[in-house]
Amino acid sequence: MATILDLNDDLKTLFALTDVDSEVLKDTADAIVMSRNDKLDGLAYVIEGDEKEIDWLKTKIQDLQKELKARKNHEASLKEYLVTALDDASLRKLQTENHMLKTRKQPASVDVIDESKVPAQYIIHKDEARVDKKKLRDILKENNVPGVRLKQKKGVIIK
Repeated sequence: MATILDLNDDLKTLFALTDVDSEVLKDTADAIVMSRNDKLDGLAYVIEGDEKEIDWLKTKIQDLQKELKARKNHEASLKEYLVTALDDASLRKLQTENHMLKTRKQPASVDVIDESKVPAQYIIHKDEARVDKKKLRDILKENNVPGVRLKQKKGVIIK
């Protein structure tokens, strides 16, 4: 079976011939062109199918990313609730039938209150300006910086 490129080569070869009857030349060229056009049309259908699958996959990825984000938020909310429940009962550690639950302090994170007040030396410039929280976390342990504060969170370990 000839490929599209083979058919193009056949056409070039055919038109290079000088000793062929014009009617035979036309009929042969028409047959090659029709065959090539059928293959090109089939290729176009495959491309359209791929485009539809790509669009479907993009939508599926967006849906899965939304689902992932929702589940992560749900997990974080449940962990926060668990920490609150353990703190409310004044428990640092609790052994249940199936799990060991412990609260622990997590590394302090920087809570940006007003980004416009943060000194320029703590702003990271990439595509957009943002606060360098890693740099600020260490500095905030000993000094105040306008526009930010240290925020202590608790997490939970489930074994």
